[in-house]
Amino acid sequence: IAANFALFLASTGDVAGSIAVFKKAIQLRPNDPQLFNGLGVQFRSHGMLAEAEKYFRLAIKFGKDHFNPWYNLGNLLLSKGEFLGALEAYKKAMSICPNNPDVAVNLGIVLVHLGSYKDAQSLLENTLKNTPGHAGLLNNLGILYRRRGELIKAQECLEKALGISPNQPDVLYNLGQTFCANNDIVSGRKLLSLAVGSNPHFTKAFWALHLTLPLIYNCEDQIIEERERWKAGLGEVVENIRLNTQADIQNALETISELTNFLLPYQGREDLEIQKIYGNLISRVASAAFPQHTPSANLKPPKRQKPIVVFASSHFRRHTVFNLFSAWIMELAKAEFEVHALSIGQHNKKEVNKLKAAGVVVHTDCIALKSQIIRLSKLEPDVLIYTDIGMDPLTQVLAGLRFAPLQCAAWGHPVTSGMPGIDSFLSSELMEPPKGDNHYSEALVRLPGLSINFERPDVQVETIGAHGVPVFFCSQSLFKISPVQDRFFAELLADFPKAKLRFIEHDNAHITRAFASRLTSVFKKYQVSFVDRVEMCPRTSRRGFFELHSDTTLVLDSFRWSGGNTNLEALALGVPVVTLPGSLMRGRHALGMLTALDLPDLVANSGDNWVEIAIALAKDHSWRTNIRRQIVQRSPKLFGCNLWFDDLRAHLRAQIN
Repeated sequence: IAANFALFLASTGDVAGSIAVFKKAIQLRPNDPQLFNGLGVQFRSHGMLAEAEKYFRLAIKFGKDHFNPWYNLGNLLLSKGEFLGALEAYKKAMSICPNNPDVAVNLGIVLVHLGSYKDAQSLLENTLKNTPGHAGLLNNLGILYRRRGELIKAQECLEKALGISPNQPDVLYNLGQTFCANNDIVSGRKLLSLAVGSNPHFTKAFWALHLTLPLIYNCEDQIIEERERWKAGLGEVVENIRLNTQADIQNALETISELTNFLLPYQGREDLEIQKIYGNLISRVASAAFPQHTPSANLKPPKRQKPIVVFASSHFRRHTVFNLFSAWIMELAKAEFEVHALSIGQHNKKEVNKLKAAGVVVHTDCIALKSQIIRLSKLEPDVLIYTDIGMDPLTQVLAGLRFAPLQCAAWGHPVTSGMPGIDSFLSSELMEPPKGDNHYSEALVRLPGLSINFERPDVQVETIGAHGVPVFFCSQSLFKISPVQDRFFAELLADFPKAKLRFIEHDNAHITRAFASRLTSVFKKYQVSFVDRVEMCPRTSRRGFFELHSDTTLVLDSFRWSGGNTNLEALALGVPVVTLPGSLMRGRHALGMLTALDLPDLVANSGDNWVEIAIALAKDHSWRTNIRRQIVQRSPKLFGCNLWFDDLRAHLRAQIN
C-alpha cells in the first residue's frame, strides 16, 4: 500500500513526497528489494544519480534474482557512460528475463560503445526474431548498420521502425542521418526537422539539422550556399545552447560525442574564424561536463626523470594517420621522453605491437570518454599531442579540455582546431604557405621537410602499358575532389582523345553515383563520354591499390585538398604526380613532396597549366622515364627521413622547461 501511494505521489509530481513515503516503508520492511528499487527510481527521476545507484544496489543485495533493479542499474550506468558496469547489469537482467527486447535495445548500445559491433548485431538480430515489431530494436539495429556502413539495411530497419512509431524523435533523427550519409541532404534535413518538431529539446537533432553537410557537391555555387547555411546554423546552435542543468549538459555532451564538423574543411575555404566559434562551443560544452579540466586550467605536472608525452588518436590501426605519425611516437620514445599512446577508438594488434616494440606505453583499455579522462588525469602528461582533431567525436571532446601544460595538434586533419586549449599546430615547412600562421588559432610550428618519416611500402609493382593507352589516376576520396576541378578533367580528356581517367569508388554507392552524375554533366559540355573515358575502380586492398598503378601513366592530384598518403605511395612506386597547390596547407601536400624531390616541373600555377603539364608528360615517354628515374633516385628525401626530429624534440623540451 505504501509503495502504491508513493507511486501515486510521484505521478502527481510530488517526487519529494514519494521519496519520503518509500523511506518510511523501508523502515517497516528493510529487506524488501521492490521498495529499494522504487526509491532508486524516484531518486533518478529527481536527478540524484548517486542516491539512485545506492538504492538500486541495495535492491540487488536483497533480491539478486529480481529483474527491475538490474535493468534500472544498467540504465543508470549507461546514462553515466560507465559501460562496463552497465554491461554486467544488463547481462544479469537478460539472464533473469531472456530475450527481453528493452534490455536488448540498451545492451546493444553498450556493446557498440565497447566496440563489440558483431556481438551487438547478433544480439539485436536474434532478439528481433522473437519480437519482430519492436521499434526500439529496429532503431538500434539501424544505428548499428549505419555505423558499419551498411546503409541499405540501416534505411530498411529505420523505415520499419518509423512505420511502427511514426513520431519517435530518435527514429526520425537516425533515418535523417542515414539519408544525409547517402548524400540525400534534402530528405535527411526534412526528417531531422521532424525530429526537432517532435522534441524541441532534442539537442543532437537540432545540431544535425543546422550543421549537416553534403559529401558530394553539385557545383561551386552549392558550396557557397551550403557554407552560408552552415555558418548561420552554427550561430543558431550557439545562441540556443543551454547548459543550465545536468540534463542540459548531458544532452550537449552526447551531441559532441557523436557529431563533428569533419566535412567543413573539404569545402576548400579558409576556416579560421568559424573554426574558432565551433572550437569554443565544443570547449564550452566539454568544460560544463568536466569543469576541473577547463582549457584555462593551470597545470603543473610533477618533476620526473623523463617528461611524459601522450599521443591521443582513434587511428592506431592501418590508417593514413598511423602511417603519417607513427614515427613521431616511436622516435620520441627513444629520446628523453616517456611516451604513451592513448587509443580513443578502434585499434589493431599489429600497429599496437609495433608501438610497444619501440618502447611506447599503449593504452587500449580506455573505451569510454570518462575512462579516457580519468587515465589522462592520472598520467598528468607534460605534453599531449592529438594526431587528428576533427576526425573523431571523442577526440574533439578531449581536445576541448586541458590535461597538459602543452597541448598540440598534428596535421592528421589539416585544419586549425579552433580550440582554446590547443596551443601548437605541428606542421610541415614544405607544405605551409608563407603566411600560414594566419590560418591557425594555435601557434604554428613548421617542422623541417615533410615533418614526417613515412615508411616506404615494401612492394614491387610491374610497370605495364608504358607505350599503350595513357591512364591518368586521381586516387583521392571522391568527397575530396572539388567541383572546381571537373572542367579541367574534361579539358584533359577532350585535348587527349586516347587517354583514360581513373577514380576509386566510394564504399557507399550513393556517393559514387552522385560524383559520377556531376562529372557526366560537365563532360557533356566538352563532348567527352564519361562512360567510355572514365574507369571507376572498386575499392580494394592495399596491394590492389598498388597494382592500380602498374599501368598508370601519372597521378593527378586533387585541387584544394592534396593527397598525402596516396601521393607518397604513388611516388614510392616511381609514378609521377602532377599538382596544383592551393592557398592552404591541406592543398599543398604534393607540393611539399615534389619540392623535396626537386621536381618543380610537376607543379602547376593554374588549372590550365595543370592540364598542359599532364598532357605533355603523358605524351613524352622520354621525359616521363627521366622523371621516374629522378623520383627513385631522390626518394630517400621522402622515406626514412628524420629531418623533423630535432625540431620537434626541441619544441617539446622548450615548452616543458
